[in-house]
Amino acid sequence: MHQAISQTLQTDEVLILEVGQNFKRNLLSINFFIIPVIIFGLLLILMSNAPGATCTVNGVVKTAGECAGTLSVIAYGLLVAGIFGQLYVWISPLVTEYVVTDKRIIIKSGFIGADIRSIFYSQIKSVNVSVGLVDKMFGTGTVRFDTGLQTNPSPRDLFYTKMKGIDSPYEITKLIQSKIVS
Repeated sequence: MHQAISQTLQTDEVLILEVGQNFKRNLLSINFFIIPVIIFGLLLILMSNAPGATCTVNGVVKTAGECAGTLSVIAYGLLVAGIFGQLYVWISPLVTEYVVTDKRIIIKSGFIGADIRSIFYSQIKSVNVSVGLVDKMFGTGTVRFDTGLQTNPSPRDLFYTKMKGIDSPYEITKLIQSKIVS
């Protein structure tokens, strides 16, 4: 357990479960988006340097050399976005930790500093599980907690927080629901 989390535990609080994100699941799920972005960026770079290539700007056909500046900016922008997205995916599961105690759920995240959030069971109105295609392949899922706090009018944003990409999401949901009821 991370030292920052152990310092937040109350003296009479009992640790029930420690959960981390499934690293392999996160890599695969985000790669469905990031890899095409990187490939598209590389193709744009290659196309902007291809001999005889043309582009159309406001209905006027120009040579690739005349459009290379704009195309290069877009291509390198996509490439950089894809690389930073991939780095985020690699680092995120390493710096996120979930702890279930007899009184609350503690979520620790943060790369440079530690952000620690506590959700007491009395705040939770409902618990929902989401298991997508990639989650099914790895036996993972996302557990969402509805505390009634709403930041945006979208129904998806009703959830205060979530335990994303965790192993055995149904068992964890049952455990948390039993704590909410009691």
